[in-house]
Amino acid sequence: MINRPALLLFLFFSIFILHCSSSIQAVDPIPEENTLSLEDSLQIALQDSIDQAQAKEEELRNALIELYKDEIYSRYQAQANTLTNYYILAQQHFYSGDYENALFLINRAALIKENADVLALRGSVYLGLGYINEFVNHWRRALELDPEVPIPSSTYIIQQLQNNGLIDENLKKSF
Repeated sequence: MINRPALLLFLFFSIFILHCSSSIQAVDPIPEENTLSLEDSLQIALQDSIDQAQAKEEELRNALIELYKDEIYSRYQAQANTLTNYYILAQQHFYSGDYENALFLINRAALIKENADVLALRGSVYLGLGYINEFVNHWRRALELDPEVPIPSSTYIIQQLQNNGLIDENLKKSF
């Protein structure tokens, strides 16, 4: 941030010195009706300097905002990519019946962001491992976060969701 009082004082003295030195060197006096008073000249010069400083400050602010946006985008894009990779790998292991590795991978995804899709897949993995209570808890949380979370086309998962009162016959949230 620019120290405005110090800048104003500096500009005032700079303009004053410039004005004094230019008036000493002047050969032909300028008629008084065409000249600005010293105060008006200083005021105009000061306003010009303030405008330039504000423009520079705005330029710096915009550059910092762009830098911040780039940094945030890079950071969150990398996290989103990692989350997606873990999720897809967990799905692949789940659908191939490798529930232990699916659980490991979906837990890694949950460390990045625990969203409805991650919770639902984790619940399904727990069902594959035989943990009904964990299945119900995770699917309940997933449906609370997003009632439209995709339900796998597995008859067994659909039956378990319905038997535990989580979805109705139309595959919609029922609690």
